[in-house]
Amino acid sequence: GETVLYLSNQAIRDIYELYTVSINGGISIKLVEVLSTDSPISDYQISPDNLSAVYRQSTLAPFSNNIYAVAINGGTRIRLNEPGNIVDLVWEISSDSNTVVYMAYPDDSFSILNLYSVPISGGEPTRLNTPANTQSNGAGSFEITPDGKTVIYLEYLEPLTGTLHLVPVNGGTAQQITSFPNIFSFEISPDSQWLVFGFDRTLYTYPLSEPEVLNYDVNNDGRVTPADAIYIINRLDDTIDETNAFVDVDNNGIINITDANLVIKQIGQTLD
Repeated sequence: GETVLYLSNQAIRDIYELYTVSINGGISIKLVEVLSTDSPISDYQISPDNLSAVYRQSTLAPFSNNIYAVAINGGTRIRLNEPGNIVDLVWEISSDSNTVVYMAYPDDSFSILNLYSVPISGGEPTRLNTPANTQSNGAGSFEITPDGKTVIYLEYLEPLTGTLHLVPVNGGTAQQITSFPNIFSFEISPDSQWLVFGFDRTLYTYPLSEPEVLNYDVNNDGRVTPADAIYIINRLDDTIDETNAFVDVDNNGIINITDANLVIKQIGQTLD
């Protein structure tokens, strides 16, 4: 990134405030003023687009835990959680920098944890978890897929174990992925296509999206042969329109030698 975010007591001893400075040096900007040691900032992060800082701040009397966003160059901070909610330790910014997902208790009874998403620019938070079991203890650990579109989370039935669910990052109907309740960890592939999780000493995979189906039979003769690659090569200089879009095998908007190579590779796989 281009910016460093840090806590410092350079203004008042024992009071740590949030500052930002260019990675190349220069004058620091105080983003958040802290008035006393009773309202510490505990964690903070810069959004991937380098435009916002998000941080969690507590007050000790009465106790509260809130999450805020502020422009990286300073300005008025925005509280992202609902008043009265107590934000938990875990929160994430989506890869497109549009959304913050966080866990919070509805009140100071600390009875159940819910999962929320909210625009980084502020607005009304959306609850993401929909308990599928009356014995649910709420949402547990979660991750946003690398493409920023989906949230995978555990719904806890017992401490540290639960069932896996997925839900669109901006809210919607949560889909339960697993029926067995003893999931304790999971990973998402970098391309956001697969979920990997462990259960009973066995690893499982779950597809997060339908695989793209490519049309290799570009000359539409019912077979995939070298003639399809030649068909593409003869049209390398063509402009794509609705009459020849099928020749763009990889759907990247241009007809090039890569499309022919995909067909040739498919011929080899078919012959095997």
